[in-house]
Amino acid sequence: MPRKLLILSVVIVALHATQEVFVGTSPLGSFLANALQIFSACLAAVLCFRASRRGPGFTRPFWLLIGCSFLVWAIADMGWVYYESFLHMEPPTDSIFPFLVESRSLFLAMALLLDQKEESESLDLASFFDFVQLLIIFALIYLGWYYLPILHENHHNALVRAAEMEIGEDLAVLGLAFVQAKRAHTKPMRSLYLGFALYFALLTLGAFITDYELLITEVPTGTWLDLLSTVPFLVGAVWAARWQPAANFYPASRHEKSLASLLLNNTIFALAPLIVLLQAAQLGPGWRRLSFSLLGISILCFAVRLALSEFREVRSSLSAHKADRERLEAESKFRIAFHANPESISLSVLEDGTYLEVNNAFVATMGYERSELIGKSSLELG
Repeated sequence: MPRKLLILSVVIVALHATQEVFVGTSPLGSFLANALQIFSACLAAVLCFRASRRGPGFTRPFWLLIGCSFLVWAIADMGWVYYESFLHMEPPTDSIFPFLVESRSLFLAMALLLDQKEESESLDLASFFDFVQLLIIFALIYLGWYYLPILHENHHNALVRAAEMEIGEDLAVLGLAFVQAKRAHTKPMRSLYLGFALYFALLTLGAFITDYELLITEVPTGTWLDLLSTVPFLVGAVWAARWQPAANFYPASRHEKSLASLLLNNTIFALAPLIVLLQAAQLGPGWRRLSFSLLGISILCFAVRLALSEFREVRSSLSAHKADRERLEAESKFRIAFHANPESISLSVLEDGTYLEVNNAFVATMGYERSELIGKSSLELG
């Protein structure tokens, strides 16, 4: 599959170059450029969904959410094609399509915030409340930083705000990827996050260059700048197609959560209501009802998630205590049966025959004290 995918990627890039040379920014050229971008994004989404079926544990929702980010971008670009090719105008700055373009960061952030656990094969209740928190924060930032200001600003200032919001979100997601790579327990898990960071760094660089050129000259669709969106999608598609879960993807033993890890997790989600409060305060008195409603939902989500975390810790502690009790009971039963057995029984190291444990019948048969037998081999004892 990767070889065929590489060939397909080269063909798509070649078609982009052909479109730019022969039809350029004409209506047909713009349509073809957008169609190639949409196809590349959908291709990346499909391959991410396939990677989700191969992945163990949290990697299933991880790849699923990344695929959704590609799909949302493709839907937003379809709206752009509708306006540009059929209505012969750019999408209004206050339409839903800029919101859909920016909302891809929601899915990526949610993918990065998933618990790195082997048993998390689907979005659990805690992840759902995390997603609601992110959605509220994003909606308030979008309203306060972009939507409401552009209602009173010109087209150029609206483009500036959109570029600032896009680059800011991309840098935040990129930083979160490096944090999660640092926290990963195994090398394959770390490689997954670093692979995401490498792909997303390429996407962020392309977005930065595109936004810079658009702010200077407002370049139409159909130029070489379109490759800066298409190529990262193709890179993401190849990355998803090549990814395979390693045998040692998860640690052999469960790692206890360190104090730093617990503080980081709780700080991230405890800051959410504070961020919502600060953003809601900037909306003004006309949005007070919506602001207080979203703040209340955010606080409720944090409270429920905190309760779920405590419930998980208590359940994990009870399970560990139960396992320890069962182990001690099994050891006690074995010890009684071992020493009471009338047959001579010994436990020894396979390599050199050193005695680890002997029962009473073995001690009586050999004529040694038990302390003289433990730690010695039959060869040493003659």
